[in-house]
Amino acid sequence: STAEILDVLQEHRAQATFFPWAAVAGRMPNVMERLVAEGHELGNHLLRDGPCWELPSEQFLDQLREADRILREYAGPIHWFRPPQALATSAQYREISLYGYRPVLASVFVYDTKIPFAWLTALLALWKVKPRSIIVLHDGPRRGRRTVQALRRILPALQRRGYRASHLTSLLSAGKELQTA
Repeated sequence: STAEILDVLQEHRAQATFFPWAAVAGRMPNVMERLVAEGHELGNHLLRDGPCWELPSEQFLDQLREADRILREYAGPIHWFRPPQALATSAQYREISLYGYRPVLASVFVYDTKIPFAWLTALLALWKVKPRSIIVLHDGPRRGRRTVQALRRILPALQRRGYRASHLTSLLSAGKELQTA
């Protein structure tokens, strides 16, 4: 559903940061190239789904480096890391910082991996969102279709509230401008 998600984002002039499983991203070069060409950015989410806190250090680093190698083919340097299932060990956080990554989680997590209703996902996102929120939505065979439907509700509502959906680098830059003003 990534191409459909990109269509909805483009329709609403919204940008996003995508954290694909790099093993999947490597099999979708056209989608990854489109994603980057349309101004979105990529972040490292390792190679495949699974709790990274259970990985031995060397296995974690192997996945981090291999995911980085795959994603750099599309987007150059990758700056963001989102741990799978939103959990990592303190040692893993130290490791990612040595590789130049900044960790990112979410301020609006709508449990779309568990909730099978796009309308409820949208309702929760719109209820929790505030300026500079980071909303996490998921792609995938079933979840991606729900994300498309949820975005069709979320993005127009955010625009009516005066919000602009942007990727993390823009969000961080805006935050720095706000802090110095």
